[in-house]
Amino acid sequence: MKEPHTADDSKRDAVASGDRVAVIGAGLSGLTCANVLQRQGFHVHTFEKSRGLGGRMATRRREGFTADHGAVFADVRWDLPEVEGGAGEAWAAMLVDLETLGAAARWEASGSASESASGQASGSAPAEASQKVVGMPGMSSFVRPFVHGFEVNTAVEIAAIASAPTGFTLRDNADQSYGPFAHVVVAIPAAQAGALWATCGVDGDKAAALSAIAMTPCMVAMIAFDGRLEGVEDVRANPAPNLALMVRNSAKPGRAGSGHEPPGDVWVLHADLAWSRAHLDHSKDEIAAELLGALRGAFPAVEGLSVTHLEGHRWRYSAATPVSEAQRKVAPQGYAAVPSVPGLYACGDWCVGPGLQAAFASGYACACAIADQAGLQPSLRLQLASPSA
Repeated sequence: MKEPHTADDSKRDAVASGDRVAVIGAGLSGLTCANVLQRQGFHVHTFEKSRGLGGRMATRRREGFTADHGAVFADVRWDLPEVEGGAGEAWAAMLVDLETLGAAARWEASGSASESASGQASGSAPAEASQKVVGMPGMSSFVRPFVHGFEVNTAVEIAAIASAPTGFTLRDNADQSYGPFAHVVVAIPAAQAGALWATCGVDGDKAAALSAIAMTPCMVAMIAFDGRLEGVEDVRANPAPNLALMVRNSAKPGRAGSGHEPPGDVWVLHADLAWSRAHLDHSKDEIAAELLGALRGAFPAVEGLSVTHLEGHRWRYSAATPVSEAQRKVAPQGYAAVPSVPGLYACGDWCVGPGLQAAFASGYACACAIADQAGLQPSLRLQLASPSA
């Protein structure tokens, strides 16, 4: 591994004197961008509308067990074309560092599916799987070490961005103002990013182009049983009609079983794209019950198990679609920028394609672009903090 490049003292002083950066969104893309910029000496302030970090890297905690109901694992092998800044090398270094810190672990799962299988159409050929990594003790733990040396404001929803000669000012939905900032990075789903851009006076066509980028929904069921479902791999793509992915969450390192004695399985089911779209307005209970029915229809052994917990979840913006011509025009370098409004950017998986690697690549590329303008060469290694720090 190459030694990381860092800014020299004079460049750090130049950056520290004026370049405050606001990152809106604390999912993987936003936190990657924030971490890289902070390491170069920028003063970074991150805003997240929810109470937690990680976006779709989410973990549901219930009595006696947990379920990773968003991204279920990360693929080790880099499967994306290189974007600006060597994101593939940074990804590999980041996974090593997370494992060293105890925030992630390799998972030798049985079965085959790639992380991006979630949200695929039923019957899609599963991508060749690579070795898997999971957050410890849950997927939401994966991003906690990214928060190192910069401010994070949770439960703050930014409603508008204003641009002035002195910099950008943000306003939240409680009418609180923040700023000024030299740069603003909007790291949220494309439709929401386009709406925020529009508040800053971005050309209507440009903002509309962001809003038009499709992101797919995914309906999810979390199911705990009183025993083990035998004869089924830990991970399987397209296991049944209407299902895109099934994952035995309790088989991951550091996870408990269902809380039953002896511990039973905890499964996470992701519906396929067509079913998710058709059931977007159904209740979470209805979603969970129907997906459990699909599992029972595919695996008769389920009938011999008792369900100890059943819960549904709706991801309206689950994943980006494969890169379209519209995405290439809006984000040709893996992030989006507005020449008419210098300093305004957007990043996210929707700039590159589906999956965690796409989110990481976009945030990394966006940070590289901002650092390059300041004459800095970003590090090939993120600066991560111990999860207990």
